Amino acid sequence: MVHGIRQKLKSIQPGSYLCGFFIVCVWLLSFEEPLARLAVSGITVFRNLLPVAAVLLFTYRTAKEQHHFSQLLSPFFIAGAVFSASGFIGWLMNRLQNSAVTAGTWYEHLRFWLCLYLFAGLFRSLDIRKYAKTLFSHIAVLSGVTALSVVCDLIFSIWPHQTYRYGIGSIQIFYGHPSNLGAHAVFLSAMLLLLFPYFSKEMREDRIRRILTFVLVPLLLLSIVFTLRIRLIGLAVFSLILFIWMIPLGRRVSLPALLAGASLALLTGWRRLYDFYFSPYAYTMARGQFAVNSLDIAKQNAPFGSGFGTFGSRLAQLNYSPLYYRYHMMTTIGMTPSHPAYACDTFFPCILAESGWLGLAAYAVLIALLAICLLRLPKTGRIDPPQRFACFAGLCLLSFELLDTTGALAFSETYSVLIAIALGLSLAVLRPASLSAQTDSPGTPPAESPV
Repeated sequence: MVHGIRQKLKSIQPGSYLCGFFIVCVWLLSFEEPLARLAVSGITVFRNLLPVAAVLLFTYRTAKEQHHFSQLLSPFFIAGAVFSASGFIGWLMNRLQNSAVTAGTWYEHLRFWLCLYLFAGLFRSLDIRKYAKTLFSHIAVLSGVTALSVVCDLIFSIWPHQTYRYGIGSIQIFYGHPSNLGAHAVFLSAMLLLLFPYFSKEMREDRIRRILTFVLVPLLLLSIVFTLRIRLIGLAVFSLILFIWMIPLGRRVSLPALLAGASLALLTGWRRLYDFYFSPYAYTMARGQFAVNSLDIAKQNAPFGSGFGTFGSRLAQLNYSPLYYRYHMMTTIGMTPSHPAYACDTFFPCILAESGWLGLAAYAVLIALLAICLLRLPKTGRIDPPQRFACFAGLCLLSFELLDTTGALAFSETYSVLIAIALGLSLAVLRPASLSAQTDSPGTPPAESPV
């Protein structure tokens, strides 16, 4: 019997294990919030093991490469190392938090990039065309649950609404916060669109899958809109413009198209951005104070900042940072030691203050490199549908993260792991392993570089 089980396990292809791993990741991460509310012990352990797996994968590949440590030449690795060094040097110079808070914040800031490295590398080893139907069945079920919960809430109001939160009430049971719902909806939409080109118009089952995609994606888009969060509505506007440009019109991504979509998205939320960051009373609110004080902190601690875990990060909220007293922020609504709900409500001021001008520049390079990878399409000739959809989905995912930085930690939030999964698939489709092996030269970073 044992011999028979061993034979069956040997007969299973490695791709099946990878596919199963992705499915487990998607299900556990999608329902992490409700399971945590039910006090299921150890539910967050899985999410925190993914960055560890990324480090192990990086170490394995570095040891396996013919040119040892060639991955250390990757611009992603260099930018991440500069960012990390800047935040730690700032901590050594100021010692405003203990080492555990500093290390924990550093991990949270890099978690998205580690998970992106992991999933981009693993997806390149997976025959997506072969497992597209299996992945689609799970993504479609999760999309249906999300869309159905929103539709039922809109029609029947089956979930009570919070007095201090506007938007649909169903976020309370599944997601807890509108940004969480937005991240899940964006992730599911991106996955559906990434798998869409692998279904044929001729086969009946594939036609059903294509129709389901046409139904589920608009419902998920409506879920984003009904959160009534301006930045998420702006994302919906940007995505719609980019979709029309790239898919029905079949045009290549161009700077004018990106600028037009981004301008309309910013125009949608300009009034809210003005209120929070530029209005005369902006300094009386947490986000305004974060923006202004981060500039002062970066100036006084140039070029390294005040150190990880000291300003605007989650652990600076839980372990109330001394900087909040120094800048008299402890009396602001949502910033008091007893009620610091808004103490991690914006992203780039946090990066600027904690890692300084050098760290902010390095982090901007990381984002720019990711955008370049997503836009790396052939300049001439025909673009295959999988690549076209992958480019579109990847740009929407990155846009969600960037727009969400105006009101959340975004790249450091737990939901960013889901975004990293879909972005990993986008990058794998845009630059498959076989293509990487043909185009990489000995003097360039290896095909398995972080993204």
